Amino acid sequence: YLHNKVEVCQTEIGNFKLGHIIAPKVQSLGKEFLLLKFQEQFGNLQILNQNHHECNSNDVDEGDENSNLQHLKSILPNTQTWIEEMIQELADDDYDTLHQLLSIEEKRGEILLQNGWIDNILFRSPRSINDAEHRRQELGTATATVTDENEDSVADNNDADVDVDGSNGRAGAKSFLMPEIFWLDMNSIREIRYITRISVVGSVLALHATTVAGVNGNVLKTDPLNGRIEDCRKDLAKAMSNRMVGSQDIYERNIGDVVLDLAKVLNPSLTNDAEDTIRNRTIATLRGEEPVIKLLDNRMRQIFHNMILFNPSTEKQVPTCLRTGRMLSISTDEAKNKIDSFDTLFKQAAKREFVSKGFAFYANELAEASLLSCRTINLIVSVYGSSVLDKLFIDSCRHSNAA
Repeated sequence: YLHNKVEVCQTEIGNFKLGHIIAPKVQSLGKEFLLLKFQEQFGNLQILNQNHHECNSNDVDEGDENSNLQHLKSILPNTQTWIEEMIQELADDDYDTLHQLLSIEEKRGEILLQNGWIDNILFRSPRSINDAEHRRQELGTATATVTDENEDSVADNNDADVDVDGSNGRAGAKSFLMPEIFWLDMNSIREIRYITRISVVGSVLALHATTVAGVNGNVLKTDPLNGRIEDCRKDLAKAMSNRMVGSQDIYERNIGDVVLDLAKVLNPSLTNDAEDTIRNRTIATLRGEEPVIKLLDNRMRQIFHNMILFNPSTEKQVPTCLRTGRMLSISTDEAKNKIDSFDTLFKQAAKREFVSKGFAFYANELAEASLLSCRTINLIVSVYGSSVLDKLFIDSCRHSNAA
């Protein structure tokens, strides 16, 4: 009894130190620490002389500001290219929005989170299911590519590349160098890309099973899933993650067996023709030849778009300041009426969205990925928003408008 009480006391003391001593220090010093490590890796973000640092920011002349911008571009070329890409897409598709970016900081934040982060990094094509989804080694350099080109395949060397956007192969794939500001977030980015990639393909397979079985597709919009269907879901996830089975044919056949089992659970009276249809559609899906893959990928992307600005306390979207980010926590007043944390409320809301859009097989994993996405980019904005991102963003907007 006494030993148990001692352990409880030690745990409570540890929790108190973590919550009241360590966490506040991380909160207050974390940003400066990350900036320090970043500058050790890439160089000083400021080149203004000491006298200007001691002056009011309004006293810094335009020449120094231009010099500082050129310095940022020289040490962060990938980040500059990433921002220019966002601006160019807006110039091509929505010229009116481009004009708003110079005067509305919240609009710049929205574009960076939704277009830059979600579209151009997390959902950037190609997103091959033959990428090295389990590679978790440390980066040897400060940057990495998002395309297949530098990924170590865990499948057979003869495997075809399968992209969730429905395109095949590496031909024409443009190498994209990861912005330097994400140098510590590569594992998170790989994890999110893998989860979204595998969830789209798995959801398409489940959709084929319900269609061929002749049952209502609402079974994929149910939470929790029926017991036998839940077992099939687990088997599908296991089969899709197990690429060390030999050849691509064996891999496809194993997944086809699971999809067929799911269809038989939904309709025990499947004909031989129906079974052949399921196997053929499974192969086509795994090879990226099914048009519905692109449809579900866009649907998932839109959910990530919505959730990246979502406030679970008010269940509304909130603007994001590009210079500071936003607090991903529940305020003191809100906490009085809430028993759950921000993370819990966010994942509950995200899971409802994914389930309602037909991703019930992967709703839990996608909710976790959506939260990780939200926290990762908000930390980036909090650390680099005022010193890097906003400056480069405004400069690129001005150059685009002048052109």
